[in-house]
Amino acid sequence: MTITILNTSIFLNLILLLIPITINIIGQIKLQFKSIAKPGKINFNKTILNKRRAIHMFVGREQELASLEEFYAKDGIGMTVIYGRRRIGKSTLITEFVKDKKTVFYTATKIGKTRNLELFSKQVLDLFMPGIENISFNSIEAVFDFIDKNIANDKIVLVIDELPYWAEKDDSLLSILQKYIDTIWNDKNLKI
Repeated sequence: MTITILNTSIFLNLILLLIPITINIIGQIKLQFKSIAKPGKINFNKTILNKRRAIHMFVGREQELASLEEFYAKDGIGMTVIYGRRRIGKSTLITEFVKDKKTVFYTATKIGKTRNLELFSKQVLDLFMPGIENISFNSIEAVFDFIDKNIANDKIVLVIDELPYWAEKDDSLLSILQKYIDTIWNDKNLKI
């Protein structure tokens, strides 16, 4: 059976040669490859092809994924921050973690306070009221109140990827988020 790597794209574009080497990525993740040719990217989401079908794999982040699962298993409000250099697989790790969970997943951008609020609101509505459109919220507090009223006893994951981009355009965002975590959502089963 022949296995071919079709997609490699987060750290290094690998050209497989004959000499085995081990690459130690950020001091924690060790991946075994036959050889390395030129700098580029390794994708922790690899698609491999056997003779009949493509198979999607997530590799190299088992310890981090286990830590997130342990965090998720605890009841009540909880917040974790995932940070690191750009392009090392943080978003891919989060995407893998939330794939079987009720999740609001929003990736913030530098487009401004109003547009981030609009796009985040859409993600929230898609989770709690799928198919509903043309509803808008006039503030982040209104969106957070909507989450509070609709979360019930469900365990929800709230991901704001690239949060600094939004916070850079909205000076009050982080303090409002802190207020909701500390006072309003403190009895909810919400993981941020």
